[in-house]
Amino acid sequence: MTSEHLPVRFRIAVGPTVKRGAASMSRVIEDKAREQLNRVQFFTLRGIISQSGRHLAPGETVEMVGGGTIGLMSTKVLLLVTDRRVLVIDSHGGVRDVPRDGITQIEASSGKLKLRGAGVDLKIGTNAALDVRAHLQRAGI
Repeated sequence: MTSEHLPVRFRIAVGPTVKRGAASMSRVIEDKAREQLNRVQFFTLRGIISQSGRHLAPGETVEMVGGGTIGLMSTKVLLLVTDRRVLVIDSHGGVRDVPRDGITQIEASSGKLKLRGAGVDLKIGTNAALDVRAHLQRAGI
């Protein structure tokens, strides 16, 4: 995954055009991801993107969207940085939900992002690592 399309900022609105519910939230995320990611990235992550809406609260602001891998098997993940937390949703349905205030240390190299804190030790392989670190540091983490 390349970081050329990051950061992505949009608000998930819940109102007359977007009904409450995971399916409509996922549709909003899918539409925005389609605009921001290149074709290969989008179709690689499409299955995860379609499931991501159920993990977000109505009105939650998604500040950044990225893709990457995690673990020895290089499981594909969707990385969502919201106004309250960092969500890492993998292709097997696993979710790592990290509150932003729980992150105390961020390490990033060109291909790896490490988040550490209270009960958090997360390593993500992503080309967006430097962008995510810069974004979280600007947000005061």
